[in-house]
Amino acid sequence: DVEELVTASARYLGTEPESREVDVTLPDGTAVVGTVGGVFACPDGSGATVRVEFSKLGPRQRIRAWVRLVALTAAHPERRWRAVTVGRGFRGGVVVATVGPVAPRQARALLADLVALRAEGLCEPLPLPTVAAHVYARTREGGATADGALAEATRTWREGRFPECADPLYHRVFGPAAGQEVVASASPGGEEPSRFGTLALRLWRPLLAAETLR
Repeated sequence: DVEELVTASARYLGTEPESREVDVTLPDGTAVVGTVGGVFACPDGSGATVRVEFSKLGPRQRIRAWVRLVALTAAHPERRWRAVTVGRGFRGGVVVATVGPVAPRQARALLADLVALRAEGLCEPLPLPTVAAHVYARTREGGATADGALAEATRTWREGRFPECADPLYHRVFGPAAGQEVVASASPGGEEPSRFGTLALRLWRPLLAAETLR
């Protein structure tokens, strides 16, 4: 397994990694400050953040790469950036997720919305389980109805060998008996029939539009 990951990632790791500082002031005055590591220069003059995971490549790793890419692009618009994550596939082998590049103006708008979403989450527990939200958005963007996407997300949340609702994190937030109501809460006037669906698309739709998996 390790050798497969080493081989698959070698093409992205040809130079010494660097770190780039992020210091972006958003339109509302919020400052986003930090450091993005694992940055590599590409032969075509672009740049990429590269992360190799021994774990299976799932939504958590992909959303992390997306946030880093958006912040890096907003902070350093003079270069085209991509984010590459290499990990194990759920059915064996290796999967590479590549996201970007994103236009600098779009990156600033996306970063502002991610920060706003975080602020909402600091005020109340959002009905936005990571994996179930990804399933909903992926299914919805694939052409399914809201009901069909919600059914898929509910199965991910409640069923299977390792249902997401069994995670101690969600027990702490929603209680050990949290059921379908977490992903089926009403959202009058929202984009989707459920607040969960609206939030899922808000978080995942831009990423899915900019990402390739192979």
